[in-house]
Amino acid sequence: MKTSKIAMAIGGLAIEIRSTKSLHFLTSKRFLPFQADIVHPEITWEFQIVNPGPVDQGKSAPATGCSRLLSSRSPQLNACLQQARKNPEWSAIEMNAGAVTILDFKKNRANIFFNREFVNELGVHGIGPAMLAPFLPNFEACLLHASAIVRHGRTAIFLAADEGGKTTAARLSPDGTILGDDQVLVQRGLDGFQVSGTPWGLHMDGKLRAPLAGLFLLEKARRFSLVPLRARELLPHLWQEAKALLAILPKPLKIKAFDILSELATAVPAARMSFPKHFIDWEAIDKIMAG
Repeated sequence: MKTSKIAMAIGGLAIEIRSTKSLHFLTSKRFLPFQADIVHPEITWEFQIVNPGPVDQGKSAPATGCSRLLSSRSPQLNACLQQARKNPEWSAIEMNAGAVTILDFKKNRANIFFNREFVNELGVHGIGPAMLAPFLPNFEACLLHASAIVRHGRTAIFLAADEGGKTTAARLSPDGTILGDDQVLVQRGLDGFQVSGTPWGLHMDGKLRAPLAGLFLLEKARRFSLVPLRARELLPHLWQEAKALLAILPKPLKIKAFDILSELATAVPAARMSFPKHFIDWEAIDKIMAG
């Protein structure tokens, strides 16, 4: 069966997506800005369609899509399962009604086997942040549930829960470039943290990377205000937002992910930002980012 390949660059990371079924959603508006020519991928996602095993008529309970998938005779699925058994501390297996996902944290690879009877689910769900986040600690990076805007060459990140004002804050800027308004990638290096957009959200930029200069924890209010935020106050929010995506990590990578977030919380000025939906004092934001 022919395998198609699409390559993307997210935050400078080279990602290759392979599939035995055409993934039309990867040519949608949100993914197109991230497509790139890549020779040596750093992260690989491979989707394979598998014929389910036969229904066992002797069982009183009906066989689920996942159990029939595991009982299939797919050599690729069995080989991946065997590899995971050999290295359980660096592997993870996720199962749902119609798919089995096997993650290899040493090879930065995810193999997703779809029951042919559930193949339409692949087009419905597509690829989300949970596909990328578990591999990022290997690259000194993490995803933040946030919006980010570049102003005067420096990035402000706005943190909030869903419906907390992330998109509103980014849109209110009179100038600058919105990197993303739901999930942004932050990568640490010798010269600090760099911020990039991702395909997830309503607004994103697939090419620009810029240094992080400020973190702002949002809350809606009638008046605008900025109150300095200490790292010990900011870190719990960062970890709470990230831990669901990182729950399947092996312990060494989970510790590394926490270390990245801990350093992030102390790397740049941070503030609790209260704001009404129509006004942000951008001069005050720029002043904090300028140190």
